[in-house]
Amino acid sequence: MLRACSLLTPSLAGRVKGSNAGRGAITFDNFINACVTIRSLTDSFRRLDTDQDGWVNMNYDTFLQLVITN
Repeated sequence: MLRACSLLTPSLAGRVKGSNAGRGAITFDNFINACVTIRSLTDSFRRLDTDQDGWVNMNYDTFLQLVITN
């Protein structure tokens, strides 16, 4: 179900779902929150990925700004 909100790999979707109090399930509110967060981070990443190849080169400060502002 988490794959519906983004292009998550199955292993990453499992990590997000599994990090939810160890139940292996996710509430609807947490699902929406995860989708919005992933979308926001993806949009920010794409702005830095100028050639759209899925790779960026950033320093730690830029990484923190990307995460904190989303």
